[in-house]
Amino acid sequence: MWKKQEKGLKVVKVSKNSPAEKAGIKEGDIIVQFNGRTIKDLVDLKIELFFSQQENSITVIRNKKEHKLKVYF
Repeated sequence: MWKKQEKGLKVVKVSKNSPAEKAGIKEGDIIVQFNGRTIKDLVDLKIELFFSQQENSITVIRNKKEHKLKVYF
């Protein structure tokens, strides 16, 4: 689940054993980039997920620090 932020999307819930959990995404993270493209809202993220590859990069903000993670589908 996601919640729109001023910048990016806040992760509200991470499903157990999901690609997000396996990538290290945590509840409260703010997704700001997916494969180098800026994420402003849920529509942006859905478009990027539609065109995603087997290995993807995601940038999140956690505790005011930027973290780059890899997500595998």
